Amino acid sequence: MTRQRILLVDDDAAVLDSLAIGLEDRYHVLVARNGAEALEVLRQQSPDEPVDAVVLDLYMPVLDGEGFLREYFARGGAVPVILASAALDLGATADRTGAADWLQKPFSLRALEAKIDRVTAARPPAGTGGTPPAAPSGGTSEGGGGGGAPRSRRRDSRPYEISTLVVAEIASGQLPVLLGL
Repeated sequence: MTRQRILLVDDDAAVLDSLAIGLEDRYHVLVARNGAEALEVLRQQSPDEPVDAVVLDLYMPVLDGEGFLREYFARGGAVPVILASAALDLGATADRTGAADWLQKPFSLRALEAKIDRVTAARPPAGTGGTPPAAPSGGTSEGGGGGGAPRSRRRDSRPYEISTLVVAEIASGQLPVLLGL
């Protein structure tokens, strides 16, 4: 069975890299640094290898998360989107924009995997032609716990196994805190 394809969208390279490393054992991970790059990745997807879910930050240059959602859904996009942001009103934003679910930063890798599994389970298998049901938002807050074109991330080797990855943005969001536990 092929691994699900997950598109991570965040302007913070450290967050993208950390999440990609944490998720790549379970998913085929694609990354984009802003909403415009994410739209291009989705436009170029093959019907044989579609993106199964998008994990989207809200605050990014070029095209922010809300701008991405407006444009994506206006184009008829049906891939479920999980908002992952430090925004205080994230649940209301998810409801207003049509996102399938949301996670408040900081969040654990396991919480993100659970959200991905939930939103992708509601979709019909790729190539069946079915329309996915609308996934309710109303996710729960999970607390405490580079240049160039969009690209796939693969790890060659890892000196230790990370069982939990905590991603947090401090104050302005300019300094990520990444803890491998």
